[in-house]
Amino acid sequence: MVVIKVGCAQIKDDREAFAIVPVSPQEVRDLDFANDASKVLAEIAQKLEKESITQNERRVLTQLLSDLIYFVTMQESHNTGGDPLKVEMLKSKECRERQKLLREQNILKQVFQILKAPFSGNGPVIEMEELANQRHAPFRQICKLCYHILRLSQQDYRKNQEYIAKHFAFMQKQIGYDVLAEETITALLNNNRKLLEAHITKQEIETFVSLVRRNRKPRFLDYLYVLCVSNGSAIPATQDLICNCLLSDENQDILIETRMEKTQMEVEMEVENPDGTAASEPIVTIEEVEEVVLVWEDAEHHQKQKSIEELAKCVTEHRHMAGLDSLEDAGIIEYYRHQLDLFSHMCLERQYLAINKLSPQLHIDLILRCMSDDVLPFDLRASFCRLMLHMHVDRDPQEIIKPVKYARLWSEIPTAISIEDYESNVSKDPEKEKVKPRFSQTIMFVEDYLTKVVEEKWSFSDMKQNKLTFEVVNLAKQLIYFGFYSFSDLLRLTKTLLSILDYVPEKHITPVAMATATGEDQDKSMISEVISPKKSEEEVDTVVMDTKLKIIEILKFILDVRLDYRITCLLSIFKHEFDENNSIKDTDNGLDLEAISTHAEGIFDGSAETQDLDLDGQGGKMFLRVLLNLVMHNYPTLVSGALQLLFRHFSQRQEVLQAFKQVQLLLTSSDVENYKQIKTDLDERQL
Repeated sequence: MVVIKVGCAQIKDDREAFAIVPVSPQEVRDLDFANDASKVLAEIAQKLEKESITQNERRVLTQLLSDLIYFVTMQESHNTGGDPLKVEMLKSKECRERQKLLREQNILKQVFQILKAPFSGNGPVIEMEELANQRHAPFRQICKLCYHILRLSQQDYRKNQEYIAKHFAFMQKQIGYDVLAEETITALLNNNRKLLEAHITKQEIETFVSLVRRNRKPRFLDYLYVLCVSNGSAIPATQDLICNCLLSDENQDILIETRMEKTQMEVEMEVENPDGTAASEPIVTIEEVEEVVLVWEDAEHHQKQKSIEELAKCVTEHRHMAGLDSLEDAGIIEYYRHQLDLFSHMCLERQYLAINKLSPQLHIDLILRCMSDDVLPFDLRASFCRLMLHMHVDRDPQEIIKPVKYARLWSEIPTAISIEDYESNVSKDPEKEKVKPRFSQTIMFVEDYLTKVVEEKWSFSDMKQNKLTFEVVNLAKQLIYFGFYSFSDLLRLTKTLLSILDYVPEKHITPVAMATATGEDQDKSMISEVISPKKSEEEVDTVVMDTKLKIIEILKFILDVRLDYRITCLLSIFKHEFDENNSIKDTDNGLDLEAISTHAEGIFDGSAETQDLDLDGQGGKMFLRVLLNLVMHNYPTLVSGALQLLFRHFSQRQEVLQAFKQVQLLLTSSDVENYKQIKTDLDERQL
C-alpha cells in the first residue's frame, strides 16, 4: 500500500505535483483495525438506538472497546485479561498517530453514539438512574470503557480535545452516575484555560458541588480543585463561582468546620516529701488547654465533633483493626485534607473573596498549631502549610521585594558598614512592619523544622514527609521574597539549606520521571492523582528534587541580597574618602584609588568580618561541594540552577563590578525629591 500526497503551488513541474511515499505494514494494520472497529461500533450504535442488543453483541462490544484502549495506548501486548480501565498512556507523543486515527476514522463519533443511544429516544433501552442497579452492570461497564477511550484519546492532543469539547453539554448530563464522565471532563479541562473559561459556568460548578453532597468523597472535592487552576495559575472567574456556591449557607453542611476550643485536661504532677523523697501518689490537677476540633454532619444529618489529634491518633493506632469507628475517622481526615487543598486553591493568587470568607475560621494561630503538630499525618500538615501560604502569607500588604537596588541616595550611604548597619539602613514599610510579628512563630517553625530535617537525614525516605518538607521550603521561599528575613537571618538559614541540598537520595531519578520542576509541580502532581490515580514511584521521588530546586531559587535570592550588600560596602568605601560634609576633598590628588582598591578587596578576602558572606562558614568549600554534586544529578532543571550558582560563585568580583556600573547616585535635592515622588507613585500604583 502507498499513500499519495498531492501538493499545490503557483508554479510546479509535472513531476513535482505529487509524491508516492511507502507506508509501513504496521501503519496499514493500524488503519485497517481502526476502520473495521468504526464499522462495528456504528452497527451496534444503530441497534442500541432502536432496541437492546443481545448478550453476545454486548460481549463483543465490551471486548472491542477494551481492544481500542490497548490500541490507542500502544499496549496490545498487555491485553491479557487485565482491567482495561487501569491502562494509562505512558508516552503520549508516540501514541499521537493512533489518537489521530480514532478521530479521523470516526471512532470517537461512534463512541459518543454508544453513550447516547441506550438513553435517548421515545422509549430508551435504559434510564441513566437505573445504571446503579447491579442488573445493568454490563451497560455501566460499557459506558466506563467509552469514557476511558475518550480520556486517553485527548491526552496531550489538542485537536481531539477540541472535538470532544463539542460534546461537553452531553457529558455533563452523565456526571454522577459512576461511568467516569466527571473524570473525563476533568482530564479534558486540566491545564486547558481556553476550554475552562469557555465551558465552566455557574451551572457546571453547581453540578460538581451536588456531586460532593451526594457522595461525600474526597475525589469530588478534587474535581473542583482542578477547575480552579490551569498550569499552576489561578482562574479568577472559576474561583469566584466556586466560592459563591461552595461557601454559601446552604452548602455549609457538606464542609467540615474547624474550631479552636478550650477543654479541661487532667494533669498528674509529681510532688516531693519534706525529706526530698517522691510522694507515693502524684497530685492530679485540672488544666485548661486549647485544641483544634473538627465539626461535621454524618449521613443521618447528626452533628459530630472530635479533636483533630484524636482523629489522627485513631487512624494511626487502629489502622490494622479496620473497625467502623477508625474507618470513619480515616475518611473524615482524608476528606478534610482534600477540603484544605481546595481552600488553598480557592485563595490562590490573592483571591480575596475566598480569603476573606475563610480566614476568620482558619486563622494563623490555628493553622500554625496544626502545621507543627507531630501527631498529625505529614500530608495533612503539608496541606495546612500550603493553606498558610495562600491564605495568609501571599496577600496584602506583602509585596515581593527587589533585592538589588541600583538607585541610591548619596545622603543615605553610611561611611562605615557592617551587616548590622546594612540591615538598619534598609527602608521599612510601616504596614509590613505591623504584619511581621504575626508571622514570627511561623518563621520559627520553618527554621526548627528544616533544622530537624538536617539532623534526621533518614526522613527523606518517607515520601509523605518529603511533601511536607517541600511545602515548608516553599513557604520559606515566599517569606524570604516578601522580606520577612533580615540579611543575617538569611545567612544563618543558608547553612541549613545547604545541608539539605547535601543529601543524596539512594534512588536516582530516571529520565522518564523528570518533570518540569517549577513552583506549580505540587499542583500538577495532585491534579494527576485526580485524573489518573496510578502514580509511579519515580514520580513521587521527584518531590525531593523539586524541594532542592526551590532551595536553589532561595539561594539565588540570597546571592542577590549579598550583591546588594557588597555594592553598599563599595559605596561606603568611596564615601569614606570624602569629607564629613559629603563634598569631595579639595586636593590636587583627589580620591586615593589605591586605598579604595585595598578596602574593596577586603569584601572578598574571607576575613573574620566578611566570612559570613561565604554562606557556609567554611570559606565556600561546602557551597562549592554541594553545587558540584547537584550538577551530577540526572534532573535537568536542577542541574541548570546549580550551574548558574556555580558561575556566580566563580565570578563574584566581576558580578559586583558589573552591578556597580549600573548604580545611579542621586546627589542634588531635586534628584532626591524626584526619586521619592516616583517611588511613592509606583507604590500607590502597585496597591
